Amino acid sequence: MKRQYVKYYLAVAVALLSFAAYIPALQNDFVQWDDDAYVYENPNIRSFDPGFFKWAFSSFYASNWHPLTWLSHALDYAIWGLNPLGHHLTNNILHAINTFLVVLLVVKLMEAAGAVIRLVRNPSEAGAKRRPAQRKGGPPNRPYKKLRE
Repeated sequence: MKRQYVKYYLAVAVALLSFAAYIPALQNDFVQWDDDAYVYENPNIRSFDPGFFKWAFSSFYASNWHPLTWLSHALDYAIWGLNPLGHHLTNNILHAINTFLVVLLVVKLMEAAGAVIRLVRNPSEAGAKRRPAQRKGGPPNRPYKKLRE
């Protein structure tokens, strides 16, 4: 296993665990908190005609403006109809994709933090931190030294 791919393997593993954790939700029905307004009582998501796109991108339905949500619900309706399994499956897939991306982001942030810590603890520049007169040799001046030599 190449070291450069470890972060991707980790992200895939965590995303799969996340997906597996929500597999029981596939057996659930719609809930009455807001699934009625968004899915099963929403006549607007039942077609992908130009009127739907105008509605999705210009209206505040259910007190919100979120056209991507309406697009995803309309796509679910086109594929699954009012079968809740498909709608829950889409939620699980989107959650797993987001988990994958968040793990990659966290790994990238940890790599950046490691680089900062290495820079701060660099012993070759200890003189510049102890004596003010040594500022002339710090990292900001190095590119100019190369040009002067």
